[in-house]
Amino acid sequence: MITGFVGTYLSPRSKGLYRFQFDEQNLHFLEKQLFFEAEDVKYVSYMDGMLAFPCRRDQAQLICIQDQLVHAKESFEQDVAVYVVQDQQYIYTVNYHDGVLIRYEKADLKIDKKVFIQEEAGCHQVLLTKDRIIVPCRLLDALYIYDRRDLTLVQILNFPVGSGPRHGAVTADENTIYVISENTSELFLIHNEPTMKIVKQLTLSVKGRQWGGAAIRLSRDERFLYLSLRGSNQVAVVDTSKWQVIQRMDSHGDHPRDAALSPDEQYVFVINRTCGTMAVFSRNAENGRLQDLNREITIEQGVSIVFAEKEAFK
Repeated sequence: MITGFVGTYLSPRSKGLYRFQFDEQNLHFLEKQLFFEAEDVKYVSYMDGMLAFPCRRDQAQLICIQDQLVHAKESFEQDVAVYVVQDQQYIYTVNYHDGVLIRYEKADLKIDKKVFIQEEAGCHQVLLTKDRIIVPCRLLDALYIYDRRDLTLVQILNFPVGSGPRHGAVTADENTIYVISENTSELFLIHNEPTMKIVKQLTLSVKGRQWGGAAIRLSRDERFLYLSLRGSNQVAVVDTSKWQVIQRMDSHGDHPRDAALSPDEQYVFVINRTCGTMAVFSRNAENGRLQDLNREITIEQGVSIVFAEKEAFK
């Protein structure tokens, strides 16, 4: 049984954070449940039994849930943070409009450090490496790279003007970073040697069409990337060694926002925000290709998918 959580934007039919299960034996979704009611949950992080997510309950907050205990921290931001990730000691958030990176102490949710990047920077993700924190800033066409210890700025990696870098994925040795651009739907390969440098680009769109890039996920063997393309309502599979798209799959809906590999990597789940559907595809680990299972569940305004142990939060 696969257990997952979906963060959602505010709408009349979405109420917050949803929990779902997928029966692998019978290949069908079990009924979803509203797990936590709040506005604009957006992205969600799960680690070692703790869920963390930004939301709005009268004001912008960071929520952490562990052992069914809810802990809340006022974020003092005008807008709800767009992304969250955690490590053993800290929780990190970035804000798309306020343009800030915040690091919270995990033990008490006290703000440890707050870095102002730029108002309306379009900060969209926090990527953690051993020594660096990487923040793709869509509206600045750049990655802002910070020292992980003290959050001092160590590099700004500029992208082509108007490309809009959105999300990235890092290899295990941290020597290679893949980034998808939202505005131009391109895939960028970056080497870390020791400063970061763009060395390759791959167009994901076809002539005459700009397909809005969204999510990017790297398989554990680092042979394949899975990317959601909103304008075309597709999931693209990229072979990293061949540096080419080897498959495109219909996302079963409109505006796919996240495409997430299941913990065992046998499946890829795709959430379509505008039409409110989530679909699942089986995955061939040898060739990376997906097979349509024609299985869907309705979750309105879905933005992000994370997975947890099936016993979590019963």
